[in-house]
Amino acid sequence: MEVGYESLSQFIRDYRKLFGAAPKEDISTIKRQLKGSANFSEE
Repeated sequence: MEVGYESLSQFIRDYRKLFGAAPKEDISTIKRQLKGSANFSEE
């Protein structure tokens, strides 16, 4: 049994529809948040 998407563009469309942002945008947001929390913990 195989699961997943054969088309990257279809996955991105469905992800955006479900979560409100493209996967790349979510990754950038998470990285910024992690960087911010790392800087906060050093103070």
